[in-house]
Amino acid sequence: MSHDSSLHLDREDSFKDLFDLMQPRSWLDDLIRDYGVREGAVHTNPTEGNIPSSSSAILRMDNSGTGSASTSKQPNGPVTRTIVDVARMRDEKLEVTAKKLVRQLKVWLSEG
Repeated sequence: MSHDSSLHLDREDSFKDLFDLMQPRSWLDDLIRDYGVREGAVHTNPTEGNIPSSSSAILRMDNSGTGSASTSKQPNGPVTRTIVDVARMRDEKLEVTAKKLVRQLKVWLSEG
C-alpha cells in the first residue's frame, strides 16, 4: 500500500521506541488511578469529596525507575512540589510500584 503523505513511515517498528517509553507511564497512571480510587486516595470525579478546585495531582515515572506524585496549587501561578516518591526495582512489576505510590499517597493525605 502506498501513501502520498510525507508523514507515513514505511517501517512498522518506527514507533516502537516511543511506544516502549510512553506505554509504561500511561499504564502506571491507569494503575494508580484504579488502586487509588479503591483506597480512597484518588478521586476521579472532582464534584465528589473534598477536592479543592485550585489543586491538581500529577503522576510521573522517570527513566531511572523513580515514581512520584506531585501537587500543583495555582493561587498566584503554577507551583509544583513532589509529595511522594518511591523507587522501582528493574524487575519490579508496574502493579507493585503503583501500589507503593498509592500507599505513600495515603500516608501523605493522612498527615496533611
